[in-house]
Amino acid sequence: MVEPRPEAVMHLRLGDVARFGDCWSHTCVTKGRLYQFTKDDYDTIRDELKNLTTITIVASPTHRGGGNKKKTMSEIYLNNVMGYLRSLGVCSVYRGIRDADDDFAFASSAKVLVRGGGGYATFMADLVRKRGGKVLMPNMTAKMWPQGPVKHLQG
Repeated sequence: MVEPRPEAVMHLRLGDVARFGDCWSHTCVTKGRLYQFTKDDYDTIRDELKNLTTITIVASPTHRGGGNKKKTMSEIYLNNVMGYLRSLGVCSVYRGIRDADDDFAFASSAKVLVRGGGGYATFMADLVRKRGGKVLMPNMTAKMWPQGPVKHLQG
């Protein structure tokens, strides 16, 4: 079944990187990289987010295993993000745990992508831009990205 092209998709990196506690309020770095954004990071694109009616979230709390603690921390982070979007008046829909390739294809076809952290999200963003879509990138509070500080990027 082919799904219609989504208006807006948000990718969240969960699972294996969710082990440090409250990454919604505090910057969490994994292996020198920032994979999850804080509320303050998302506030940098708040106005753009408020203009969206519905955002479909792609994420897997069980990505690469990691046990119950990582799954629980991932679910807490996901719930924080969904609550944040609701507070902006945006309807957030969690797509559920799907095959990573399926999530990639779905997110890459979005008209607007709210980028998550990690290399996988970089590839998604590249495809969205190539298809004429827009990419929203939260400013990062930490300067831990391999390419240096990341500025607010738009497609």
